[in-house]
Amino acid sequence: MKNIVQQVFMPTEHLESGKFIVITCGAEIYIAVAPPHIAEWHKDLFALFQKELGDDVICVCKGGGKIKMEGTHATLYGTSTVFGTEPDRDVTRQILSGRFSGYNFTVE
Repeated sequence: MKNIVQQVFMPTEHLESGKFIVITCGAEIYIAVAPPHIAEWHKDLFALFQKELGDDVICVCKGGGKIKMEGTHATLYGTSTVFGTEPDRDVTRQILSGRFSGYNFTVE
């Protein structure tokens, strides 16, 4: 069982919509989130995350999708089906809810 890290890497605090990816680094699971002007593609977001951790840490992108935040509601959509069983969409929602307290997360 992987250790779920309640941490979200995001280059900016302000987010209305953007992309997110689920990343495993050894036994830890992270979620990286960024608005479109920071990372237009999921591979760009993964590169930013990997650069932040350094080259000596091996990470793998497990899947991703898009996020849209309106008021206190956040929707995850366009999510990849390659999440497998770990991490799943419920775990993704749980981690994001921990980072963005006060938001109600749903998955479309």
